Amino acid sequence: CPGYCAPDSAIEYGRYHAAIEAQLSESAGLAWTVLQPTPFMQNHLGDIFGTLPHKLLAYPRTAEQLESGVARIVDTRDVGEIAAKLLLLEEQERGAHHGKKYHVCGPAGWSVRRLAGLYEDALKLPAGTITCVDNLSEADYADSLEKNAGFPGWLAAAVARNQIFWAESKLDYASSEPVLALHPEFRTMEAWVKEHAPLVKMG
Repeated sequence: CPGYCAPDSAIEYGRYHAAIEAQLSESAGLAWTVLQPTPFMQNHLGDIFGTLPHKLLAYPRTAEQLESGVARIVDTRDVGEIAAKLLLLEEQERGAHHGKKYHVCGPAGWSVRRLAGLYEDALKLPAGTITCVDNLSEADYADSLEKNAGFPGWLAAAVARNQIFWAESKLDYASSEPVLALHPEFRTMEAWVKEHAPLVKMG
């Protein structure tokens, strides 16, 4: 995402990523490839253990953005497998990826509202059972992460700002072509929800 991993990124850990990438670029004799994934499916364990037992999804969104804001959420297991495939390439093939930065993205875009539908199906709940909180502010979301999930303040603010990127569909783009050539099949959000829904303890 343009501006996400940049020295002036609005997201603090985006600035950290940019600093690491700059250091790599300046390292003579070091072969490197950077994988830049979109948000992780595993982040949604916060849904599984946090809000879904109360039949809620709570993200900083306007009512419209609950429907319109999408991101291609990716499974961390796919990211790890892609890294392993790159490392296992023959030296000449691996060299073709030196100095490259690749997007690693899930196979489809998801909005909060569509996620709610997935959870309802997996939990065998009637449509509309899960409430998607609207007009939750970025500041209130960050405050909740800090108070209820124990996030340090800087990380809570960064994660909340990352949600705005999702709300504005700035994380809705495809994986880089070399990634797709190496790893054409990605895990789906449907499969992830089906796998993890049995962990939800409904109130």
